[in-house]
Amino acid sequence: MRHRNLVPLFGYCVAKGEKLLVYMHMPNGPLDEKLHVVEPDGNSIDWPKRLKIAIAAARGLAWLHHSCNPRVIHSNVSSKCILLNEYYEPRITDFGLSRLVNPLETHLSIFVNGDFGDLGYVAPEYMRTLVATLKGDVFSFGVVLLELVTRQKPVEVENVHESFKGNLVDWISNLSKHGNAQETIDKDLVGREYDAEPVQKFWKWLLTVFFLQTRRGLLCMRFTIC
Repeated sequence: MRHRNLVPLFGYCVAKGEKLLVYMHMPNGPLDEKLHVVEPDGNSIDWPKRLKIAIAAARGLAWLHHSCNPRVIHSNVSSKCILLNEYYEPRITDFGLSRLVNPLETHLSIFVNGDFGDLGYVAPEYMRTLVATLKGDVFSFGVVLLELVTRQKPVEVENVHESFKGNLVDWISNLSKHGNAQETIDKDLVGREYDAEPVQKFWKWLLTVFFLQTRRGLLCMRFTIC
């Protein structure tokens, strides 16, 4: 599989019982670390870079779902599997749980044998149906977008009321119901030198699409490439 937003495989090596895969070096590491590990200077990724990462990673996932032959269900989309090069261009990796979609199948779903992605990213219906779908990938990517704006971990929300018990999606959903969604935006994105209006517009669009389509069960690839 070759796409600008997938980590390319250069080769493999089998020696003395060891099996190695050789991938392109991505000097800025996983998105997870860039979002949740505090830099020595105390700065976080600025909004233009975050938006760039969101758009480019969406293109990579859209290619897997629609243009790759056969199509691919990643099944483990998270901020840990999105690696950044020196220019903060993202590439998707970690295809250990991926499934190929039979081109003759009209219902794009694959039964999985209890293998799920990282907690906090797994679509709610997975635990009930044990079926991996393209929609499940998009739900997981939606959580990554929530991370990009809030800089909160998917299962460890910080600086919230001690009575709150839930994950990132639950936290944002609860605040949205009470009209307080703006409070979830990463404080580092407020008061920077760039205009905050694009951040707020993106956040409003994301919340509307994510929660509306999730409730309807209609989360589709159009969500990730808007």
